[in-house]
Amino acid sequence: MSDRRPTILVVDDHSDLRDALVVLLEHEGYRVADASNGAEALDYLRSGAPVNALIVDLDMPVMNGWDFLAEAYVFGSENGTYQPNIQTGWETLRLLAYGYEPRTGKKGAEWNREQLQRIDLHWHDLRHEGACRLLADGVDIRMIQLMLGHASIQQTQRYLNVTDEELRRGLEVSWNNKGRPLRLASGA
Repeated sequence: MSDRRPTILVVDDHSDLRDALVVLLEHEGYRVADASNGAEALDYLRSGAPVNALIVDLDMPVMNGWDFLAEAYVFGSENGTYQPNIQTGWETLRLLAYGYEPRTGKKGAEWNREQLQRIDLHWHDLRHEGACRLLADGVDIRMIQLMLGHASIQQTQRYLNVTDEELRRGLEVSWNNKGRPLRLASGA
């Protein structure tokens, strides 16, 4: 039986951000392919692998996101067939997040645009929701801190609305402290 999950191609030259997006999207049930620049992404698309959505950084070396999008065919069907109109990965994710299955073709593109106008969802909402789900699923807050690029664990703690006590308990579970109680660095 073939894997029928939608495939998202993540194109970004910053490996930390790209890896974090891959982990987040895989955690949400997507198949994910990645490339470090537009030229690699074009090679991937030309290989015939199906792609349902793209997340593309616009400022990259070798081939930037704008040049990539200008040259790339946009794929959107389950089997990766050519789509004559551009629907960005963000638009696809917004539709999927609200339970809409993106449609193809000219009428489908019009329908997609109508649904998108009704949706109040921003990139930061998706980032925050993904981080909260990772925490709820038991991912160590220090890993989430690295994925989000936060300078301190306190910044991640505030971002996720985690209390000092919840942070202490979580760190005790994930860190073998040999019976020593943990003390918060913030002095609280």
